[in-house]
Amino acid sequence: IMTGHHAVPAFDDSCARGDIPRQGTASEKILNLTRVDLNFDGVLIKDALSMKSLAAAFEHDDIYIECFKGGHDI
Repeated sequence: IMTGHHAVPAFDDSCARGDIPRQGTASEKILNLTRVDLNFDGVLIKDALSMKSLAAAFEHDDIYIECFKGGHDI
């Protein structure tokens, strides 16, 4: 499954940097919905990590760390 960079405050109302909502791409809460609630045991993948929503929320090098911490495989 490829995830999107949308913030979903109904599932994760935490903020990344300052008051910028955490995007689903970097949200362990949202990615756990896929793994646990939907019982998905396949690969979670993300591309285009240079998109503005992530660049606004995280320092450049932290984007990769946050996505892997959130639960992405690739």
